[in-house]
Amino acid sequence: MLAISTAIRDSVMMLRSLRSKITLWFLVVVAAFAISAAAGFARLSRYIRAQAEGEMNQKIEHVMSMLEFTNELYYNLVNSSMKVMILLGEQDGAPRVEAAGPDGIPRLYLGKTMVNGDVKLVDEVQKLMGGTATILVRNGNDFIRISTNVTDATGKRGINTKLDPKSGPYASLIAGGCYIGIVEILGKPYYTAYQPIFNSSREVIGAYYVGYSVQTLETLRNSIQGFSVLDQGFFALLDSSGKIVLRTTEDSAHIYDEAAISEAVFNHSFMDPDWFTEAKLYKRWNYTVLGGLHLTDVLSLTWKFTFQILLVAALVLLMVLVVSYWLASKLSQSIEVAKRAEAKALEARDATEAANQTLEKTQHRLDRELDEAARYVRSSLPDPIAEPLAVDWCYVPSTELAGDAFGYHWIDDEHFAIYLLDVCGHGVGAALLSVTAINVIRSGVLYGTDFRDPAAVLGALNKAFPMERHGGMYFTVWYGVYHAPTRLLRHASGGHPPAFLLPPDGNQGGIEEVRSRGMIIGLMPDTTYTADTVRIAPGSSLIVFCDGAYEIIKSDGTLLDFEEFKDFVAKNGRSSDAFEKLLAWLHSFNGPGPLEDDLSLVRIAFPAS
Repeated sequence: MLAISTAIRDSVMMLRSLRSKITLWFLVVVAAFAISAAAGFARLSRYIRAQAEGEMNQKIEHVMSMLEFTNELYYNLVNSSMKVMILLGEQDGAPRVEAAGPDGIPRLYLGKTMVNGDVKLVDEVQKLMGGTATILVRNGNDFIRISTNVTDATGKRGINTKLDPKSGPYASLIAGGCYIGIVEILGKPYYTAYQPIFNSSREVIGAYYVGYSVQTLETLRNSIQGFSVLDQGFFALLDSSGKIVLRTTEDSAHIYDEAAISEAVFNHSFMDPDWFTEAKLYKRWNYTVLGGLHLTDVLSLTWKFTFQILLVAALVLLMVLVVSYWLASKLSQSIEVAKRAEAKALEARDATEAANQTLEKTQHRLDRELDEAARYVRSSLPDPIAEPLAVDWCYVPSTELAGDAFGYHWIDDEHFAIYLLDVCGHGVGAALLSVTAINVIRSGVLYGTDFRDPAAVLGALNKAFPMERHGGMYFTVWYGVYHAPTRLLRHASGGHPPAFLLPPDGNQGGIEEVRSRGMIIGLMPDTTYTADTVRIAPGSSLIVFCDGAYEIIKSDGTLLDFEEFKDFVAKNGRSSDAFEKLLAWLHSFNGPGPLEDDLSLVRIAFPAS
């Protein structure tokens, strides 16, 4: 009996000792945590600020990337819009200027159509391509808008307004060059392209304009308006003068004068210690991306997290005091659970490694298929021939898959067909469309079409490849048929650059543009095409090319002039290494690496007798 009582007493004493030790351990932990919390408050505040600054800088970099993406997208769009506008203008006829009317403004004509006050052409461009369009006439050293769909705040068209002589487009047009970039028009920023209009004497008599309002670019708007830096911080996009173009959407949290803050930061005069700001310049537009962090947000968030941590810690410590009493009895079970967890982790790791291997194999397979597609496209190109016509070519895609394709073949014993097409864009879609279209021409599967008639071939292609059935893609094409007995070349064009005919005597001034007018293939249904005829002198050479051969941006930001390209071909087009010289010449403007657009040229040397 005494032994049992002693055992019970010892057990009770041991339990009390254990509880005392656990309680003491708990108090020590509480004290240590309180000291750590006091010491860690400042560290947490610094961490939160560093995180906020890092996220703000990441967002600024994201906006910079969106600006770069938007610039590339709208650069291609204004180029396409300008091509459409020039094609529509050329359909009316050659440009010329007559004496000024009663308003003192010279009268600009396209063929027989007077442009002054006539908005039919600019509205047609807007209908087809969106954005805005304008035609300007030169009056001395001024450029005056005589036809436009750019409107002011009241909805009135800006007709008879002058181009700002201090602007970039003005300087380029006066010099006879093109301009692509951001311009403020009637108080609003636009992404624009300007192309000079020349008369028959190569004098600048006016200009074409196309543009898209920057304030309507949804990708930029969504990248800026919907985001804040913590609660009261903001993002803003500033133009070259420091004025806000886009900014974080105003709400009850944004109670500060963010326009004044942005202007002060832009002018390097902002000194408020409650704000941390970061600004980065996008040089292509001369726009500034600005982020502002209100430091009181950091302090509020630090207190919030500290309170939550203390509350959670208190609950955790309370639970620890309870759990500690039965923790020992559960130790073995916990070890078993840990083992099972480790096994599952190993299984998950093995599954992840297997998934990564599968992904890597898939990527290799896609790379091989893309390489096979590129080889197939190149294999579809015809071999050079030596007689009776000597034909060689140059083909340099800007990416793995190009949107250019070409071909040539004898239709019968007397008729030789030459054709080259250029699909808008690059990649798989453009390559598929170009190969499909070129195979249709090569195989002659356009039902009921006489392939000796260039106009009929282009009309059939326009019906067979409407852009709405091909992902919005269209293409330009030059198609010619040479009749060997008569030495006559019939040719037609669907929005394509002219071919060059080089005379046999080597006279550089005698180079001739083999040009036909016609709408881009797939753009407008029921378009009618016409063919023209030129006689080929013995020993002449014909060069057919795409616009990638001359649409090169120089180091000063201007486009290579078509006449410069024409002069180069006149001097070098007959030499055996003409294509190598051309590539070296283009890379002198473009630099090393891929060209900005696909490059395709076909040269046909006709026999001397």
